[in-house]
Amino acid sequence: MDTIPLGINNLGDICGTAIFSGPTQPAFISVGQIVTTFAVPGATATFAYQVNDSGQIVGYYVDSNLISHGYMRDSAGTLTYPIDVPGATETFVLGNNASNWVVGRYTDTSDVTHGFFYVTPDNILTYDYPGATSTSLNGINSSGLICGYYTDTAGHSHGFVARVNVTASGKPNTNTRTAPVKPAYSLPKVPGIAVPAL
Repeated sequence: MDTIPLGINNLGDICGTAIFSGPTQPAFISVGQIVTTFAVPGATATFAYQVNDSGQIVGYYVDSNLISHGYMRDSAGTLTYPIDVPGATETFVLGNNASNWVVGRYTDTSDVTHGFFYVTPDNILTYDYPGATSTSLNGINSSGLICGYYTDTAGHSHGFVARVNVTASGKPNTNTRTAPVKPAYSLPKVPGIAVPAL
């Protein structure tokens, strides 16, 4: 058996995926050193990418046609799936925070990858880093700061930090006329890498 941890919360709960000798690959959650495995029904593989301090897990699974879809699992073990961005050929849910704001990436029918920001129950908003050919949003903290990466026109990948665009009350701005996510820092070039200017 192989165990692959993918996420951890402030309480030390760990989530990830496990590879057994059987035909399916389940996800797992470890709480207080008690490990529970679970899988989306019908999935060939289930990945738990992040767990927040309330025990809400997000990740993605691969179906029998080898297509990836997002899912959520609440602290009681109830699964919500599939989470698919409308028009996407594949969706990968990669991070959530204490407010259960969710981030990830999806691929469209032109094989272009976009980042997305998801506010339950039904607000999914696309984010493309300015000038990028592809974007992925990989993690989000309780302050609404998002880490991710993008690919430039020369095919090079760069990291970035972005911030959720919020209303005066601190809620995510889901008005589609306003960018839901905006770059938080400028990214000066350092030999071989890109890092945020703090």
